[in-house]
Amino acid sequence: MKTLDRISAWIGNICSYFSGGFIFIVMIMVATDVFSRKVFNSPVRGGYELCSLLMALIVFFAITYTQSTNSSVHVMLIITRLKGKARILLWAAGLLATTATAVLFAYGCFVHGGLMRLVATTTSVLFIPYSPFYYIGAFTFSLYTIVLAIHTFKSFVALFDDRIAEEVTSNWVE
Repeated sequence: MKTLDRISAWIGNICSYFSGGFIFIVMIMVATDVFSRKVFNSPVRGGYELCSLLMALIVFFAITYTQSTNSSVHVMLIITRLKGKARILLWAAGLLATTATAVLFAYGCFVHGGLMRLVATTTSVLFIPYSPFYYIGAFTFSLYTIVLAIHTFKSFVALFDDRIAEEVTSNWVE
């Protein structure tokens, strides 16, 4: 179980570095755009569309990091009303459904990236192709799926191991 936790943490850390790097790039681009508008009375060409594409990447990478650190907001309204192992079972079932959804998202991004590549869809100002961003989205959702699968497996193991159950439920707020 420790190995799986390390894998999840490693994936999360890598994603946080990418997300943070993209945030830094967006900050520099916005500052440059504001400076350019004020001093030269001319915005950075394509700055808005590039920032928009980078914002999508920030979110894709940040979702994986958030899941790896168990930092997402959980609505525990129903789970807290249950007793014993039923709580963990419902939690694990929810994670399983989320994992299945992440697989579909990854697949959808990959397929849509292929369609964007076939029709050569690009942005309107800089003519940046959309397909690489869809492929990156597919990759990040694949990483998200791996992290979710680890947490799902751990939650199902928690049904049979009290130590793991304590670890799984430790960040639940009742």
